[in-house]
Amino acid sequence: MEIFGIEIKAKPKAGKAAAVAYETQYSSQNGAILDGKQIARSNATYSRMFRINTDIRRCVKEISETTAKSGYQLKQVLLTDGREKDVDVPEFEAALKASGGFKRLKDEIIKNLSIFGNAFIRKHDNVRKQGLKYSVLDSRYVAIITDSELNPLRYQYNPPFRKTGIETFMPEEIIHIKETVDMDNPAFGMTIMETLVLDVMGDEEASLSNYHFFGNDSIPSALFVLKEGLTAEQQKDQFEKIKETLQGGHNKHKNIVSGAIQDVKPIRQAHTDSGFTQQRKEAREKVCAAFGVPRTILGYVEDVNHSNGESQYEKFIENTIRPWEQLIAEIFTDLVKPYNKAYAFTIIDEHIDDLEARSKLARENVLAGIWTRNEAREYLGKDKAASEFADELTVPTTQQLLDNLANANPAPDQTPPEELPPAA
Repeated sequence: MEIFGIEIKAKPKAGKAAAVAYETQYSSQNGAILDGKQIARSNATYSRMFRINTDIRRCVKEISETTAKSGYQLKQVLLTDGREKDVDVPEFEAALKASGGFKRLKDEIIKNLSIFGNAFIRKHDNVRKQGLKYSVLDSRYVAIITDSELNPLRYQYNPPFRKTGIETFMPEEIIHIKETVDMDNPAFGMTIMETLVLDVMGDEEASLSNYHFFGNDSIPSALFVLKEGLTAEQQKDQFEKIKETLQGGHNKHKNIVSGAIQDVKPIRQAHTDSGFTQQRKEAREKVCAAFGVPRTILGYVEDVNHSNGESQYEKFIENTIRPWEQLIAEIFTDLVKPYNKAYAFTIIDEHIDDLEARSKLARENVLAGIWTRNEAREYLGKDKAASEFADELTVPTTQQLLDNLANANPAPDQTPPEELPPAA
């Protein structure tokens, strides 16, 4: 404020940090409008892309179906020696069952992260902060109320398909996972779908053009000029007759005879929308690259043989599925920790039968003195050995210095033996 011409700035009271609302819709509107049809980089557009594009849906489906397809195990880390043992946690299993099962929760998390870049897991806890069940919120309808340091104060959920009104959750009730932190709105994650909007929506428009070309093919190759003097009703009847006779791909190249037609003017057709095969291929390549799913996984076998098909699958597992499994394991470990801080959630990895290659690597590293025997056993998923040498680096070798060999085995004495006296 200004007093006697002097600007006075009042300091805010301590502990009164302003609350700011951050919404997912704000986060995804930064791309603004792409064209006159009001297609924006927004959650509504990403949802539509997932609905209409085969490649996007298949990529998300393949990732969901492949991630943790062999199931999971609950482990307990022993404080005495750090070893892990399998455990049963009936309360946690009951919470998963009440939530629809592990697979359903896992699939919903992957879908929300893949499409919208955010996943919100609501924990329905008992008084001991242990889960009774869990639910994945629709990321499109979540707002975060934060302080000036972007620390969440509360979450608001208002999906239009539910009539319960705005639901408010405290920070301890929500686990928020981000795909990549949005630089313009760091309270939320940023989705890879932003980079695919033009390609996917262009693909839809081209497909729509082809559909209408064949669907509206009532007069595909000529202009029919009717005789003068026909009444409006006669012209309408003639038009309907021509349309009925020639419309549709199955009537293509048919002829028509009518006394009401005075002239036929051929029209050269130049339908080029069907020639967008290369454009669709490029869009498919971008979708597969964005999601880390080789096109062979989606069933496209062009330029694929047994050799490179197998290597692409291995790359898919190593670079896409295993990072997803690591993330899922971390999320569900957070959910099982309230039952016991020593519990851990692990994913069973049986995607590739690479035991022979892994065993060879472990053996070579032990022989080279890079790993201890217990480190090699841990790499192979085995329990640690109790031997006193299992945690020591050892190098088996028979090599010795020549000088050491010379000292250990001195040359025989070359002094000639004394002559014995002759026998008597």
